[in-house]
Amino acid sequence: MNRLQRSMLTLVVALGLASSPAGPRLAYAGSPAAVIELVDQDSPDEALRVLKAMPPGSANTLPTATVVALADVERLRPALMSALDRLAYEPVNPAHQIDNLWMEWALWVEPIDQAAAKRAVSRVRHYSNIVALRLDRRFDASIDRGSPTFDPRWRLMAQRAQLQLWRKSNPDSLEALNALIEAEAVLGEYQSVLTWTDVGIAGLSAQTFRDSSKADILWGVRAIVLLAEGRHDQVLEELREASGAANPGPLSGYLPIFYASVLTSMDRPREALAILDRVDGSSPVDEPYRLRGRACGLARLGRTDEARVVLTELEPLRAQAPHLLLDVHYCLEDDEAAAALLISMLEGTDHRQQALIYLASWRPTPNENAGQRRRSAALKRLSARSDVRAALERVGRSEAIDLYL
Repeated sequence: MNRLQRSMLTLVVALGLASSPAGPRLAYAGSPAAVIELVDQDSPDEALRVLKAMPPGSANTLPTATVVALADVERLRPALMSALDRLAYEPVNPAHQIDNLWMEWALWVEPIDQAAAKRAVSRVRHYSNIVALRLDRRFDASIDRGSPTFDPRWRLMAQRAQLQLWRKSNPDSLEALNALIEAEAVLGEYQSVLTWTDVGIAGLSAQTFRDSSKADILWGVRAIVLLAEGRHDQVLEELREASGAANPGPLSGYLPIFYASVLTSMDRPREALAILDRVDGSSPVDEPYRLRGRACGLARLGRTDEARVVLTELEPLRAQAPHLLLDVHYCLEDDEAAAALLISMLEGTDHRQQALIYLASWRPTPNENAGQRRRSAALKRLSARSDVRAALERVGRSEAIDLYL
């Protein structure tokens, strides 16, 4: 942040940064519904004005998607976060969060208002972001490392209780079920994960969910747990059916790509490549993951030159998604390239927390398959390198995390 930005931020905090003059009055002015409608009408200044006039505690039903849409108007972001801080905004849905905005706000406001920075980090919800707060030295002045608020396992267990209640009151929401399943998996409650995913599979079959498009998450977490239980044949059969790979013809979506990655990790790369060849490559969201899977499959077959050609196709994503390139470096067993990329992630700010999470000591996954063992070994080698350790210690720390990644 430069001097001008900091001066502007000081004014924002001190004065509240009045937005544009009052616009048309809505019948439900002063409510979350008014904010939603104004954002939908592309009137962000007026939406912020309404939000700022609301009393504390009245905005919690405001969807996080609406908050993010307002935050995307960068000139309004400081005033928005100041308003959300005053409102003590906590989304009613425990599966939703605006952690990235709170963490960014904490870094912005900490030099001039440490109390506001502490309030911001206390509102971070997701366990991985709690871990990032602990590992990133930029947050040292804002967090109390001995407090349960910043204990990722304690926070996740508390959130699990909230998710159980939310799931009970929203039985037709697959998103609510997925969030509960993820929490159980990270805590290592594998039998609970399998029980809940059975419920989810039955609901998908009966078409009782209003958001069945989120099924990939359910199948993915279930597969990871089945692998940890050593039930390899079962996970392959379930993914084959769920992904559509059991039927002839083209495939689409992320699940067949994930199925191929599991095949590669179990040293069945030819089958993995055959699946990936059937996947439609037109999706800008899924295609990078298909390319990563293809590069890793080729590497396992010893066709490293071809794998490196695929890696060049991923190179334009280095700034946005370096983890995809990092995975390919692991598959190629190219420690030098992997170390250089990890160091660049640590030295920058956009992906620093992701690198810190990679380098933390998480609980070891039970019954690792061949691919998981290779990845664990690669991370262990990288973590022991003096250049990686030096880069890590300049910006953060590593510590043991009592959760499964």
